[in-house]
Amino acid sequence: MKTYNIGVIGGDGIGPEVVCEGLKVLRAVKNGFDYNFVEYPYGSEHYLKTKELVPDRVIEEWRGLDAVFLGAIGHPAVEVGLVERSVIMGLRFGLDLYVNLRPVKLYSEHVCPLKDKTPKDVDFVVLRENTEDAYAGVGGICKKGKADEVAVAEMIFTRKGTERIIRYAFEVARQRAKERGAGGRKPKLTMVDKAN
Repeated sequence: MKTYNIGVIGGDGIGPEVVCEGLKVLRAVKNGFDYNFVEYPYGSEHYLKTKELVPDRVIEEWRGLDAVFLGAIGHPAVEVGLVERSVIMGLRFGLDLYVNLRPVKLYSEHVCPLKDKTPKDVDFVVLRENTEDAYAGVGGICKKGKADEVAVAEMIFTRKGTERIIRYAFEVARQRAKERGAGGRKPKLTMVDKAN
């Protein structure tokens, strides 16, 4: 029987509660395989007690896992972004998780706020590059705390990063077309820019 090694980071606030319920679901659906859960303390509560962020050796451990299950992270008593960057960017960059994949599927028209839409109408996948753009973390603050304080954030796009997310998106479109068969809706790939 195959055993999957899954890292578990409960996180902060409602995170541990949500992760606990998610683990119950994983245990309930296992059939013909098993899980080995490895718990990690990295969240704001851990940081407040120890001042420890995610060390490189832990990121190396994460590389050997099949998955990492992460709860919400953040706490008002900790500098905004400090722990979040350590955990989330540690995962993204340490494991090269360049694909942010968000499937959107309507299962029942009764829960859809869009008028006259059925499950046939709402079935798509949003893909987002997860390691470049503003995520690259290039920038900083000059004259911090002064009246003329300046913040700079650069957006980085490499040929490699752009090519691999585009190739991945086309492969997802091809796979979805194959799953739908000849009579299914024709696949369409649309590129959008998210400007904040």
